[in-house]
Amino acid sequence: MLWRSLKHVFFDCDSTLSRIEGIDELGAMAGKGREVRLLTQQAMEGKIPLDEVYHKRLELLRPTRGQIERIGTLYVQNLVEDAAGVVQALQAAGCEVYVASGGFLLALQKLAAHLRIPMRNVLGVDVAFDELQGDWYKYHRHQYRPNPEERYLGLDGTSPMIRTNGKRIVIERLGKLQGGTLLVGDGASDLAAKEAVDLFVGYGGVVERAIVAAEAEIYLRCESLAPVLVLALGPRGAEAVAGTPYEELYRKGVSLILEGQVQFKDAARPILRSIQRQLSSSAIPTPSSSLR
Repeated sequence: MLWRSLKHVFFDCDSTLSRIEGIDELGAMAGKGREVRLLTQQAMEGKIPLDEVYHKRLELLRPTRGQIERIGTLYVQNLVEDAAGVVQALQAAGCEVYVASGGFLLALQKLAAHLRIPMRNVLGVDVAFDELQGDWYKYHRHQYRPNPEERYLGLDGTSPMIRTNGKRIVIERLGKLQGGTLLVGDGASDLAAKEAVDLFVGYGGVVERAIVAAEAEIYLRCESLAPVLVLALGPRGAEAVAGTPYEELYRKGVSLILEGQVQFKDAARPILRSIQRQLSSSAIPTPSSSLR
């Protein structure tokens, strides 16, 4: 496994870009938080197939459009450390950034808009609402104000994202992406997609899933996503960020890697050795003491 630049970077959302699990927040809104959290935990740890619990949670909650939009706001309010900076730095360096999640498209789009990720790069699950709920007549056919009281009616059952191997299917459907691919995620559905990308990076900065920590060749144990910037940009990353607002963030990523906050399994150790060699040759700026 060699350290090289990767042009297409996919991020999971829940417990990766954002600290929250959207479906668990919906459970809390409905007073059914404990039941939903248990189902989510079992699915993310690979103990239950995701599709087995997806319908069950939605039928239990039957959320409104307004509640799902609220989840999008919560995503933004609970971004993990350096998430926005890493996304901006990757885009400035010419990378395509994607959100790939089993979350609701409506909420994911709100997060993507905040991070300035193109809507075409948001891969999630679409749901249908009953338009005749609540004071529907106030919003009927209104272009800019959909009815927030519309209640969940059903979901796109053909979406692969409701299944454990859904991310792998969705990424593979994009075809051969020139320039290489990287996926960052915390759950079993992310791990199941690792064969569809050139590099999979497990993320345990919010929640550590035992199966992901055990099987990911590279695993982040820090909350900061700064090491992803180093891993994605490859050997010429330091040059790409030199003199830009993202140089310090890159240095922080290097520092976290060298401090052992990123776990490299045997197959990925050549990447770690390359980073160490470049640092010793001053190709990578020495991390400033303030970031250690």
